[in-house]
Amino acid sequence: MADSTFTFIDLFCGIGGFRIGLEALGGTCVFSCDSNKLCREIYKKNFHDAPKGDIRNVDITGIPDFDILTAGFPCQPFTKLGGQTGFSHKRGSIFEYIIEIAKAKRPKVLFLENVPSLLNTNKGECFKRVKEAIMAIGYSVHFEVINGKYLLPQNRNRLYIVCFQPGIIGASFEFPILPELKRSVRDIMMAHEEIADDYQFLIPTENQVQRRVDFRKQAGKKDGVTLNIDVPSPAIVSSYRKERTQKFVPCERNELGVRYLHYREVARLQGIPEDFQFFCKFAKRPDMFYKCLGNCVMPPVIAAIGCHILKELGLEMNLEKPVMSLLVKATSKKDAAKLHFERN
Repeated sequence: MADSTFTFIDLFCGIGGFRIGLEALGGTCVFSCDSNKLCREIYKKNFHDAPKGDIRNVDITGIPDFDILTAGFPCQPFTKLGGQTGFSHKRGSIFEYIIEIAKAKRPKVLFLENVPSLLNTNKGECFKRVKEAIMAIGYSVHFEVINGKYLLPQNRNRLYIVCFQPGIIGASFEFPILPELKRSVRDIMMAHEEIADDYQFLIPTENQVQRRVDFRKQAGKKDGVTLNIDVPSPAIVSSYRKERTQKFVPCERNELGVRYLHYREVARLQGIPEDFQFFCKFAKRPDMFYKCLGNCVMPPVIAAIGCHILKELGLEMNLEKPVMSLLVKATSKKDAAKLHFERN
């Protein structure tokens, strides 16, 4: 990690996707919070830093000064799975706490992430309210939908919002154009020997397979329930193990011929480093980690956008080096060697 050049806070921190990405650029996290107990424990184990709990209970005066506010604020109010109820959803109003913290602390930058459907929820009214709330406290607003599939083997579109305080140039800010690495699910899959200890948790029941078959048939889909592992995966959602639209990977070791992705494979799809630890006292079964992973941001994408933010703050940084370092750390040794070879 580079010498510390800026500070940030990690709101709705989850397991720390923003933190991994920004620490790779030399940032120092001075505050974090999340309402999920399991996420907080995993975060503490990996960063040796205990996040505060629910943002609604945070004493803003106790937050240290910082340069960048990051927040992957709750997306459920704006997703199809969440009914796209927007700010009328019980978690929709949580965004207001971001505004209150920004008003009180006046960071140079707000760096936010959400699902692309935020742009269209309630005919665009929700995103209009988000923009107006940010602009009302004096920040400029830049936003773009970026697909992580160019860096990682997952077709994951996400909305990124970058806002600059008055006095920060910001007007010249542009989101990065990500290099297309053309990676596939096959690149990150683990050998059976690597997943043997957890294999019993990866085998679906016949009923679970049939439910997915029936769901896809009713939806008029003809592509089956098994992933094509030679292309990027669909977006991994927090309900991966339960969601009927998610697919299995091929497996020759059971009669059904399929299995769930191992949580470490999902971590690789998200760009989470191999040395990131998922065990904690509240998670006795490895299939408890999928929700945390499905809600996580992609650290390499965060780092790429972060490089462009830092440029606006007068901190020049080469995009390729930190991003490639994160990619290499978040996959198998074989795939890491391939990434090195292809970029050299």
